[in-house]
Amino acid sequence: MERIYKISFITYRFVLGLFLIFSVIGKILVGVAGHSGQKDYLVFTFLIITVGLLTVLNRLHKRESLTRNIVRFSVLFLVVTSIIFGIYSLYDTFINNYHSFGDIIMNIVVILFILISLALCMGLIKDKI
Repeated sequence: MERIYKISFITYRFVLGLFLIFSVIGKILVGVAGHSGQKDYLVFTFLIITVGLLTVLNRLHKRESLTRNIVRFSVLFLVVTSIIFGIYSLYDTFINNYHSFGDIIMNIVVILFILISLALCMGLIKDKI
């Protein structure tokens, strides 16, 4: 079971890193076109803080200290926030009856991300990461 927690930790950090890279590229391309959005900076901040704290948590490997517990609970809060956001996006998709092929694929990706996030939450709660 501890292996599942480690795999979910690595996968979650990798997916957030990819999302950060593609978001920055998208923001640059949209900015060149003359469009601007302020809420994108909240997403960038969330991604940078979460990936940074996950890296710090990985560096504080199995040390029982106050710093590790603070970082662990901070990451847990951010992961729960991403789960809530994922559930809200699924709810929004289903309530507005978006049922095209692209939306179904995106819903599957969001559901998989929520499952990975739940496994990561369980690993953080049990302190197995």
